Amino acid sequence: MNLPIHEAGHLMFALFGDTMHILGGSLLQVIVPLAFLTYFVRARDAFAAGIAAWWFGQNILDVSIYMADAYVMQLPLLGGGTDGHDWNTLFDQWQVLEQTARYAEWTRGAGILAMLLALTWCALTSRVAPPATGAERAGDLEIVVD
Repeated sequence: MNLPIHEAGHLMFALFGDTMHILGGSLLQVIVPLAFLTYFVRARDAFAAGIAAWWFGQNILDVSIYMADAYVMQLPLLGGGTDGHDWNTLFDQWQVLEQTARYAEWTRGAGILAMLLALTWCALTSRVAPPATGAERAGDLEIVVD
């Protein structure tokens, strides 16, 4: 699921220039889970929000792996070969290719932290609630049984 989102990001952000076209894959890969997280927070579905937050963290972790590969370029890329490695191109363009490991480690740490916080949130919000009464199950509707 993450790969098609990543690739769609390149297409969506291509309108904003070369740098955004390259960065767009990783950006959309992180934005989509954030959109789900926002939706579930607004819907007051705490557990689903936690799952979306975990997905967000997992995508940050995926981006960190891709970033870490920017210098050595050993990961197989879509279409084969190593041409078009997003993070190699970006880090080279920004003249920080030698600092790949540092940026990847920071990003990895952020992803792991987000995932741990999300799992903690899920554990805290998934406690078993007492059975709902008939009125609570019906929401605002009043049910009369003869």
